[in-house]
Amino acid sequence: MMQLTSRTHCPCQRTRRTAFTVVEMLTVVVILGIVAMLAIPMLKSTDAARVSSAAKLIVADIQYAQMYSISHSDNPLGLKFDTSANSYSMVQRSGSPPFQCSSVAIVTHPVEGQPFTTTFGSGRAAELTGVSIDSVSLDGDECLVFGSLGELDQSTAATVQVTFGSRSLTISIDPITGDSTVAP
Repeated sequence: MMQLTSRTHCPCQRTRRTAFTVVEMLTVVVILGIVAMLAIPMLKSTDAARVSSAAKLIVADIQYAQMYSISHSDNPLGLKFDTSANSYSMVQRSGSPPFQCSSVAIVTHPVEGQPFTTTFGSGRAAELTGVSIDSVSLDGDECLVFGSLGELDQSTAATVQVTFGSRSLTISIDPITGDSTVAP
């Protein structure tokens, strides 16, 4: 005898899911909200970080010029600022003493082998696009020069103001010690 088999499908078989549940969607939305809350303050602080980095770069170059001038008192270094180009150069006198800002030569960067000029937005300061050197107060000239003891060649404090967006910092150089400080 032949048996007939009948294939019937049980209605209790599960079908595959093809969509997300409401709980899964809410979980994703909550996680994205938390990430956004953490990221937004970090994005707002980029102005402060960028202007702070620019000030630190200038201070490092000021300190280099000061240390070089102490160890080479016969031929000191200085920084010549160009606010219109948002740049400055490490310079040395090109004639006999005293140091005249009108007659200087740009020195060669000791590592890069190129002229030691820093322009915000290019070269070694490429990440600092948009930073500007707003004002420089160097006792009437464009050069910041140190003496053989690390003192400034002027009797008043020198200042350099850098700005990015709404953030601004002022670098002050003490005329006697040559120490640099950065303040808002």
